[in-house]
Amino acid sequence: MNIFVKFAVMMCLILTAVLPVCAEPSEMMKGIYDALISEKSDFSKGKAIYAEYYPETKYEAELTDEGITISISGNEYTEDGSWTFTEDGDYLKITLPDGDFSGYMQATNILNAVGICYGMDSHLLSGFVNGLSAKNLENKFFVVNNDEENKTADISIYAAGPYDMKELDEMMLDQDSLDFEPLTEDYLSMASSVGKVFMLANGNVDDLKILVGEYDELDDLAYQSLMNVVKVLQPKGWKTFASEYKELTDVQTDAYTVKLNPGEEAVREMIDEDRTGWSFVITHFGR
Repeated sequence: MNIFVKFAVMMCLILTAVLPVCAEPSEMMKGIYDALISEKSDFSKGKAIYAEYYPETKYEAELTDEGITISISGNEYTEDGSWTFTEDGDYLKITLPDGDFSGYMQATNILNAVGICYGMDSHLLSGFVNGLSAKNLENKFFVVNNDEENKTADISIYAAGPYDMKELDEMMLDQDSLDFEPLTEDYLSMASSVGKVFMLANGNVDDLKILVGEYDELDDLAYQSLMNVVKVLQPKGWKTFASEYKELTDVQTDAYTVKLNPGEEAVREMIDEDRTGWSFVITHFGR
């Protein structure tokens, strides 16, 4: 072989050895990304809302060699932003500045996608993570570490497989998870989710409607959660309700009504989303 050809081949091999190799996204990353952009994901539902009400807004997700990037631009009501979740072992990670609520919401979108990817009910998954946080239990699944000195938050989301959620059957809405003040005459909308129970409450002290949902069938978790919600919000007539209402059953009085399994139309009036596999009870204080 000509000496110049040998030299060229040798240099080519050396350059190939030292040039950085761009890693392809892993199967885990591809699976989470596919779930993120699927029709039923929270990200896709949010994107549809932007498309309907703010068509000038670009709300996009992209899978690159670096990770999963979600970006928002062109909305007059929010600042443009871009958030990239990178892979680190079994986790997707991101560092956010303090107060980056939009970035935190993108992290919950990733959590939702993890649930879809591994066939977990994403509402249960969210309630599980919320419950671990409210109860200060060990949480290796959605870890938030605040750096007070640098004013940042490091978020790590476990993404390598289904979650072990054995604590679901013990979690309920209580003082630890209901961070609300007693109602006034101001109209408010409040929501909370823990384990397999969630609530949505709309109204004020004189006229309040509470929706409590539980995965599968209503049982004592839903009953205790409802009672705790009422005791925290304290609508007019709550003391009478607390002393009289001893089990989940349909009730109608001058001060309050309770309806178990009220039907899809009544539920949709309060929460417009698919909750297949969930049961509901609606309680109304006032007339």
